[in-house]
Amino acid sequence: MKRIVLLAASAAVLVQFTKNDLTALQTLGCEIHMVCDLQQPAVSAAALHAFNQTFPKLIWHDIPFSDNALSLLQNHRAKQALTALLKELFGSTGTDVYVEPNFRCDYGYNIHVGEGFYANYDCIMLDSAPITIGDGCMFGPRVSLITATHPVEAERRCWRDDIPYEGEYARPITIGDQVWLGAGVIVNPGVTIGDRAVIASGSVVTRDIPADSLAAGVPAVVKKRLNSV
Repeated sequence: MKRIVLLAASAAVLVQFTKNDLTALQTLGCEIHMVCDLQQPAVSAAALHAFNQTFPKLIWHDIPFSDNALSLLQNHRAKQALTALLKELFGSTGTDVYVEPNFRCDYGYNIHVGEGFYANYDCIMLDSAPITIGDGCMFGPRVSLITATHPVEAERRCWRDDIPYEGEYARPITIGDQVWLGAGVIVNPGVTIGDRAVIASGSVVTRDIPADSLAAGVPAVVKKRLNSV
């Protein structure tokens, strides 16, 4: 079953999803997890109850996020709870893994993350094929790892009743150890990024990037070699 995890600081953000969106996801047989701080007063209990009556199969996780920098203990507890959820969602993880909200993936169990992984806000991992991330990796905000792709030929890509559907397939993505992906980086299907590589913000990675390289651009190309430590 495909899992959809919707992660936000408050329930008010999550209930902004339209009924049509959630209905479509449930029609596709998705298991939908709603992760937020249910104690935030931005949405009334009555409104949340009505929302759950409309979508009774939603799975809620109450994690006490805090926007107050002084509430370090509360944030620490939220990180512990979220890390536990990620360990359940992902195929395998290291002991120190944290992903900021919002986070979206297809299945979760095709994602394998090493030790000391951190992803900033709005990370997307479409894991129709395996996504393997090494130790000590850092992702900036709005990084996307996309394993799914489609044929270029329209006759193969589009739905037809008289031929088998070939409209989607997937290729694995592999990220080495100590890799840094800057804000807004997109990694395309089938790409391998070597150890200690750095991908500059806004780059689109369409081909393999060797270890100890700084790559940038659309498509991303190696700009310089980096010294390994």
